Amino acid sequence: MKTCFICLIGLFVLAINGCYPHKNRPELEEAFQYHQESLKTRKSISEMLRDHESKTNSPLPAHFQSLKDELEEWDENFVEVPGYGHVHDHDHDHDHHHLPAPDLTDAEHRDLQKHLLEEIRSLRKKTDHLLKE
Repeated sequence: MKTCFICLIGLFVLAINGCYPHKNRPELEEAFQYHQESLKTRKSISEMLRDHESKTNSPLPAHFQSLKDELEEWDENFVEVPGYGHVHDHDHDHDHHHLPAPDLTDAEHRDLQKHLLEEIRSLRKKTDHLLKE
């Protein structure tokens, strides 16, 4: 009975570690924070564009097409962070898929997510600029 109890505890520990492989990996935790911030920024851009369309009661002007193309490209290149697959709010309106996490070191994942965040922030600034025109 004692052996069975110890085996159950061992299985529980393995299951917990399998579900949370990112623990004690600070670079992946940082990468995930960048990932989450990117999602929030992307969602805010979608909301801004949708609000603009509803306020003007018309589709976005043609000069927004390059922004829409860049957003689509960003969406297509957005990747998961290992150990955090789909651990986020799916309440965003674009059809999305997140590419599986590429085979990188933890530091490379952090740098990749930071770069993706910088790109989406740049697109947010472009959106702000276009909406003020």
